[in-house]
Amino acid sequence: MNLQDEIKKEIRNQFVKMGFLSEKNKDKKICICLSGGVDSTILGLVATHMKLNVVAVTYYREGFESSDLNQAKITCEKMGWEHHIVKLPKSDNPKEIKNTLN
Repeated sequence: MNLQDEIKKEIRNQFVKMGFLSEKNKDKKICICLSGGVDSTILGLVATHMKLNVVAVTYYREGFESSDLNQAKITCEKMGWEHHIVKLPKSDNPKEIKNTLN
């Protein structure tokens, strides 16, 4: 077995443990935090390969849009993944951040 197959097998095992590949997951959805980087993108690609419907969530801080955020948008568009973008406030005040997430 090559490295690529080993990685897919391990991710599959984790998806089974978490219930994403069970019959109870009727919509076959999986939510991933998509940074736009390599690791989260590979996770989404493997999930898609396993016939799961990826729902991606990307966080960014107000005023600090990055190339990773733009890459996440491009990836979701190309892959047809549902994409939710969460803008966190500039402030370091925990109450403001909590209010954003509620």
